[in-house]
Amino acid sequence: MFVTARKSLGYLLPLIVALLAACTAPTEQPEDSYRVVNRVDIELRPVQAIGEDQPFQRAFDQRDIEGSFTDSGAWSINGVVEHNRLRCGTYEMGLQIGSGAPACTAVKWFNDIQYRTRERQCNSASLLHSGGGDMALSREQLAEATCVRIVTRCSGTCG
Repeated sequence: MFVTARKSLGYLLPLIVALLAACTAPTEQPEDSYRVVNRVDIELRPVQAIGEDQPFQRAFDQRDIEGSFTDSGAWSINGVVEHNRLRCGTYEMGLQIGSGAPACTAVKWFNDIQYRTRERQCNSASLLHSGGGDMALSREQLAEATCVRIVTRCSGTCG
């Protein structure tokens, strides 16, 4: 019986090593290899009166997503991404800012989505993504923003 168990382990070991090797650090993927797996529009509260030279920061949060941006265009985001598969997928979260009617309807987006997190997730794991960057938007656009869009995209085995 010991010999049979040892032979079985001999077959399983390469499989285990292959699975672990498949879940390495994420690499840059071609744009067309991604698909959007989640999109959340979050309504921003109106900006309180601010002076011309007075800096401001706008914060947003909804469920497992939170972040902020400043009058200079610097932004950050933190959010939990769920992966519901055994095999690995590479996820990225991004941010877009715009202005529209209440409840984020008829929004005019000021920028393209900027993705700034990249994490490889395997084995049905949830993971906190954190990232940020700088947007080339004017102070006026950032002050008049009424909505942020958080987009999560994935390449590989997504779920």
